[in-house]
Amino acid sequence: MNLKPEIRKSDAKVIRKFLSNFSRSRTLVAYKSCLNKYFIWLDVDPDEYIIDVRKLKNKNKIKQLDVYENDVTDFWEYLNNENYAPKTVRTFIACIKVFLQDNRIELDTIVWRRMVRRGNGSSTVATDKIPTHKMLKEILSHGNTMSRAIFLTQSSSGLRINQVLNIEPKEITLGKDGEPSKIDIPANKAKNKKRAITFCSSEATTAIKEWMKERDQYLITKKKRVRKSGTFENRGISFKCDVNRYDEFLFPCSENNAEFMWRTMLKKANYAEIDTSTKRQTHVYRCHTLRKFFRHYFGDKDVAEALMTHSETLDRIYDKYTEGELLKIYKENQPNLFIYETVAPESEAVTELKGKIQTLTEENKTLQDNFSILLHRMDELADRKAEEAEKAEISARFNKKME
Repeated sequence: MNLKPEIRKSDAKVIRKFLSNFSRSRTLVAYKSCLNKYFIWLDVDPDEYIIDVRKLKNKNKIKQLDVYENDVTDFWEYLNNENYAPKTVRTFIACIKVFLQDNRIELDTIVWRRMVRRGNGSSTVATDKIPTHKMLKEILSHGNTMSRAIFLTQSSSGLRINQVLNIEPKEITLGKDGEPSKIDIPANKAKNKKRAITFCSSEATTAIKEWMKERDQYLITKKKRVRKSGTFENRGISFKCDVNRYDEFLFPCSENNAEFMWRTMLKKANYAEIDTSTKRQTHVYRCHTLRKFFRHYFGDKDVAEALMTHSETLDRIYDKYTEGELLKIYKENQPNLFIYETVAPESEAVTELKGKIQTLTEENKTLQDNFSILLHRMDELADRKAEEAEKAEISARFNKKME
């Protein structure tokens, strides 16, 4: 079917009503995009397409449900034929399923199960690459004070870009005298709805302090560019703009703007390599790869996963370490994340050796614990034998007297 990008099906009343059920910006953007593409592909008006099937008689109800089932199945086949990534296909279908259910349209479970069974799995197709320290230094050299602070914070904390941009000044405790900074992530801002803490390097802290000197003037200048009518003009095109939208955040910048700054820096540093394995045409060094940079170079893999706010390791690491102990571990490993300071990045061989040493240390501790238990049991056995010998001696003396 003919896909016309200028058509905005997502403006339909039925879609706007559905989207009002969600508050997370990333969910809204993803669902809006999915539904817009779906109805453009169908070439129908969403408000006319959605019918309350509960009011239909049996035959008409079955007939209409068959229409919905065939449309979803055909769209799923279209996505697969166009070589969309498996995760993208699953996201599209999951969105359509929730949308139909929200409008009281319940397709048989077998319809959705069949698409999962016949699908190409849920593996990642994108071929991201991890930037090196030298590359990041070159890339950041083309940024301004704010962009350097943003991406140094992301690369040294492992946070998602939206989490970095959602940091409020009250949620970060800036380190002093070369110390890293502590970042507190409230539960309502966390992807897994669990409060978390992480840290950013002393290098990022210095960049943030430099940015804070310019932040107020940046906001004043930005507001002057916004008209009284509430629109912002860029290259002759006017956009609606909430002038006070980002005042409360450390970095008054939208996610789209941050990603645009990153792509611009990539191009200027000649690292704008495009990933051709997906339909999105993203860069292999997109800003999300800064999370991979953090996990790869940090050193302690388990602690790195927890600081990245991965729910699988959060509880286990928080049970194992106190906040002070996590800070100590971070301080020991933060030189591995430095971009500007003269710290030689460790080689893969050194990283592997450190991993083996850590494994041997843990095994040694286990052996020591087992040896302590064995000594304790030997002491108990010796005490028991001494007690039995004493009892035997008393018994022998008693029998001698009886004779």
